[in-house]
Amino acid sequence: MKTLDALVFDLDGTLIDSVPGIAAALNDVLANLGRAMLPIEQVRPMIGEGFNMTITKALQVTGGVDGHDIATLAKQWERIYLDREIMRTEVYPGVFEVLGQLRDQGAILSICTNKPKPVTRPLLEAIGLWPYMRAVVTPEDVEAMKPDPRHVLATVAAMNVAHARAVYVGDSEIDVAAARAAKLPVVLVRYGYCRVPLESLQPDAAIDRFDELPAALTRLREERRSRG
Repeated sequence: MKTLDALVFDLDGTLIDSVPGIAAALNDVLANLGRAMLPIEQVRPMIGEGFNMTITKALQVTGGVDGHDIATLAKQWERIYLDREIMRTEVYPGVFEVLGQLRDQGAILSICTNKPKPVTRPLLEAIGLWPYMRAVVTPEDVEAMKPDPRHVLATVAAMNVAHARAVYVGDSEIDVAAARAAKLPVVLVRYGYCRVPLESLQPDAAIDRFDELPAALTRLREERRSRG
């Protein structure tokens, strides 16, 4: 059986830097409410638990949540993001090259993201990542959100591979919790949106650049073989 050749990727902070577009659309929503706008550095740690939570955190620090319908504000954000902010997203260096290399070697690739479904496919198509993926699973697809392991396990199921072949690649404490709960090995990138010291999470591997991923996967395979 092949091992660790079915890759479940987080999206924001792992494959893409989405903060500029998310922050711009969020600030438009806040401006419409008469709230202060937030700098990118303040928005970055608000990302990762779904956009309803991002909006909730933004409201909390700009005057409070009371009286606001978070779901309605999230829909406003989606419209603004899709209309004019989507192309602020940047794919991290090395991502296209490494995904192409892995795919050419027979690896199966997927995305497990807490990003809302209405913006996920348009974003992936616009930036060119959609064709690389066998499966893309959002919270709406499975009625669960990372760190709930059902989100990760649904992604593995959508890939139609054995659980033993899968490995999770992410950037944050949410990703580690989700991977551990789903009983998958986890590789973390150090350049993402983690809100705690990365090494404290004890990932199976950690990389500074995306182009280090193939070597990290090779090491994990060798460690697995040595353990029998």
